[in-house]
Amino acid sequence: MTATKPYNGTVTKINSKEIANQSDIDKEYGYKHKLYMEVDGEFFCVGSGKQPNIAIQINGKYESLNVGDKIQFVHTESEFGGKVYKHVKRSTINIIERNAAPPQPKAMSKAAAPVANASFEAGVAVGHAINCAVQLVRDGKGKVDLTKIESVSKDILLLSHKLKGEYADIIAPKKAAKEDTPFKEAADAPL
Repeated sequence: MTATKPYNGTVTKINSKEIANQSDIDKEYGYKHKLYMEVDGEFFCVGSGKQPNIAIQINGKYESLNVGDKIQFVHTESEFGGKVYKHVKRSTINIIERNAAPPQPKAMSKAAAPVANASFEAGVAVGHAINCAVQLVRDGKGKVDLTKIESVSKDILLLSHKLKGEYADIIAPKKAAKEDTPFKEAADAPL
C-alpha cells in the first residue's frame, strides 16, 4: 500500500455488488455488498456494507452519499495483478456540498417489461397443467405414473382453454375481440 492521499471531487456514480463469497468478518457484521464510487472519472472501493448504498455519518446520523455530491476524502492505493486499486474508508469522506436534487430511482417503462407472446403463453399453460396433474395423480409415496400425468395434463389444459374461451369477454374483453388464442381448437373441443 502507498501512503494516503487526499482527494476532492464530485460523485459521478455509485455502485454495489453482492458479495458472493463472504469473509468471516463480512459474515460477522452482516455485510452483503461491496461498495464502489466513481468520483470525476476515478473509481474507488469503499469497502463492504449491509445495504447497497454508501452510508456516511453526518452529525451523528447516517445518510446516503448521492450522485452529484461534492466530497473530499483520503484514499490509499494498492497494486494487484498489475492494476492499481484505490480504497476509501467511509470515515474519511466529508461532504463539501450536497447535490440539490439527488437522482430518483427510475421507474421501469412498459417497453422494458417482457412481452408475453403466444409461445410464452403456451409454455406457461402447459407448465401449469403439468403441475396440477402431478398434484392430482401423486400416490403419496413419491411415485408418479408419467403416462397418467400426461393424460391428466392434457385434460387440464383443454379444460383451462375451454374456460378461457367461455370467459374471455369477462377476463379481458378488449383482447378477446382482437386476437385468437393459440389454443382456439382446444377451447372448442369437447371434453
